[in-house]
Amino acid sequence: MIIETHGLRKQFGPTLAVSDLSLGVREGEVFGFLGPNGAGKTTTIRMLLGIIDPSEGSRVVLGRNRPLEAAQEIGYLPEERGLYPAMHARDAIAFIILVLILLVKPDGIMGKGPTEKV
Repeated sequence: MIIETHGLRKQFGPTLAVSDLSLGVREGEVFGFLGPNGAGKTTTIRMLLGIIDPSEGSRVVLGRNRPLEAAQEIGYLPEERGLYPAMHARDAIAFIILVLILLVKPDGIMGKGPTEKV
């Protein structure tokens, strides 16, 4: 299984967002969450990715009990892009790619070291 949950539950104060979710997704399967607003789809994905912790239950993602350890192998673009909500998805992706290039580039921005002024 590449994703496996047992008794996954998330409660925000008195609100129960996800209740006793157990599922398994095998390698090569396509799996989707369908349901109305407030059904717990986004909360479940955030728990699977380690963005938030479940109130109860367990999750294993790509063989790891701590989903953040698998973060380098997972792509996630939430509907509500936190940077600039009015920005089109294509522009947001291009912006993030440029930022990542600047962070990874060994000689920093425009050939200057990371501590030198540009």
